[in-house]
Amino acid sequence: MKRMKKYKMRAECMNDIFAFTNRFAQSMNKFAIHGCMHIPDVEFEFESSEPIETIMKILSNIPDSHVMMETLQPKSKYTGIR
Repeated sequence: MKRMKKYKMRAECMNDIFAFTNRFAQSMNKFAIHGCMHIPDVEFEFESSEPIETIMKILSNIPDSHVMMETLQPKSKYTGIR
């Protein structure tokens, strides 16, 4: 069994998160969606055994995914800064 890693990223809106989860749901274990304090974006945390490079490749095929791509990090390194 592959080791699960925790990731976190920001998205401009819930539709961006839905587009990602539609393509990646089978590779996720747990996830959570949180609102951001001072901007209209949302934050998305999830667990997956996939490496960050695979996740970035999936994000690159989603229209308007630039905020998710610019902020995706392992949860321990996440800052939310683009």
